Amino acid sequence: MAPATTPEKRVQAPALPRPASILHRTPWQPPVAVSGQGIYITLEDGREVIGAVGGAAGACIGNGHPVVREAIKEQVDKLACEWPSQFRGA
Repeated sequence: MAPATTPEKRVQAPALPRPASILHRTPWQPPVAVSGQGIYITLEDGREVIGAVGGAAGACIGNGHPVVREAIKEQVDKLACEWPSQFRGA
């Protein structure tokens, strides 16, 4: 027979001092990017900045390269998304 257990007390989490944003990493409102070409990002106020941050998927691609754009269009016309643990791409 299993040993008797006692119910655990639930502890109420303290109220947050301000609204939280899940996975938001900056304490300030980042500028809004509206377009990009090459290494440049155009912000909603018209300023152009260098997009010097990259990730594993797009670190060296930049924005608006015609060869990359055409490859993306061709792929989306065939298949937009597939789950890698369930299917293999052709």
